[in-house]
Amino acid sequence: MESKMNLKQLAKLLNISISTVSKSLHNSPEISAETKRRVQELAELHNYVPNVFAQNLKTNKSQTIGMVIPEISHQFFTQVLEGAVSETRKKGYNLTICISNESLEQEQRIIDELIRSQVDGVAISLSEETFTLDKMDHLKKLKKHGISLVLFDRVDPNLGCDTISINDSINAELTIYELLSRNRKKILYLSGIPNTSVNERRKDGYVKAIDKVHTPFILEVDYKNFPHSEILKFIKTNNIDAILASDELTAIQIMRYLKVKRYNIPDEISIIGFSIGNLGEHYLPSLSAIDQKAEEQGRCAVEILIDRIEGKLQTEPLAIQLEANIIHRESTLMKKPIK
Repeated sequence: MESKMNLKQLAKLLNISISTVSKSLHNSPEISAETKRRVQELAELHNYVPNVFAQNLKTNKSQTIGMVIPEISHQFFTQVLEGAVSETRKKGYNLTICISNESLEQEQRIIDELIRSQVDGVAISLSEETFTLDKMDHLKKLKKHGISLVLFDRVDPNLGCDTISINDSINAELTIYELLSRNRKKILYLSGIPNTSVNERRKDGYVKAIDKVHTPFILEVDYKNFPHSEILKFIKTNNIDAILASDELTAIQIMRYLKVKRYNIPDEISIIGFSIGNLGEHYLPSLSAIDQKAEEQGRCAVEILIDRIEGKLQTEPLAIQLEANIIHRESTLMKKPIK
């Protein structure tokens, strides 16, 4: 097997210094165009591959960041990853993607593995268990190891790190005002993601808006064991005429079941959920939604994390809230006015 070409061998063949070879391969302005051409042509001829591990030892940087998401079934997190992958490629970093499966124990193991892998930074959306049990010591360990941390979507301001999110409370409140303006009176807040920070904020916004004029109706369920019949009974008993769902998957599950039970959507019952995804857009009827700017959250989390790693930011943590907006589709656009 042919041995791999290295910098020292390239330098010897060209009769120049190792430093000149390295600078030529990195297109340094200190080196003449002719020298760079010679070096790069010879490197290509001999299939030279840079020793990234050695470079990382020299710079004390791995050029790798970890991104931890709680689960993959919600398209919101898939879109976050799309934004994150795009931004890391643009910035010349590698991205290690991990899934906690809503488990504190799994999240703790992941953080330990990322520390051992010597990543430069971590972007994470907290698991349901982490939020419920309020155990954050594993995340505080990152700071002790000099690893930057950014929280996105499901955030905890008490950790003292950079955060990216939307204002869930205000967006839920504004959505309820819109439903009320469309003559909806019995509005249910239906959550399939209980025990998360985003759920608490969305529920808070719902209560603030609805409590002023009507009775709040709140149901929190497990989307993996969705209690269709119990929810339908609640809807019938309370004459629910609109639903604000905590997320797209919860909205689609209840909308599908209501269609099976021959409910007219949106004339009899309007439905709107958080997060814009292909599932809701192409469902029939298409799902109205609050756009959480998922891809933008992913891009922004990575951008801030890399700026933090490279020392481009002030010490004070950033708390960025992206501007969300309501997109009305068929599930809230009534075909005829309610009398």
